[in-house]
Amino acid sequence: MEPWDGPASIAFTDGTVIGAVLDRNGLRPSRYYVTKDDLVIMASEVGVLDIPPENILVKERLHPGRIFLVDTAQGRIVSDEEIKRELAAAHPYARWLAEHLVQLDDLPPPPYLPRVESRDRAPPSAAVRLHAGRSAHPPRADGHFR
Repeated sequence: MEPWDGPASIAFTDGTVIGAVLDRNGLRPSRYYVTKDDLVIMASEVGVLDIPPENILVKERLHPGRIFLVDTAQGRIVSDEEIKRELAAAHPYARWLAEHLVQLDDLPPPPYLPRVESRDRAPPSAAVRLHAGRSAHPPRADGHFR
């Protein structure tokens, strides 16, 4: 699978709110129209439905790192800023961070690790060597190439 394969966006709903975010790479577009008669159409391409231009209120795309959310109970599109502001205010994240942040210098020293003896390592003959005019075969037991 290529990085650009897969969904243009990840859609979600709880039955009242419907939303979308871009996939992890954000390489494929997610475009949407909002019509004057309160229809929201989102797809990876424009023109999936024939909408008369005079009926289009908003023509936009989902931006990387942004959330698109329609609240059908309130009949509105909730802005990305509002969603993130509410989530940020939901818990005392700044206090939690101040109370639980661990500095790297405060960590205990790493546990003792025994030295690896040279006899425990793979012999150099196990490596594949590439030389001009020679094949990519590993050397023979005597160290010479085929």
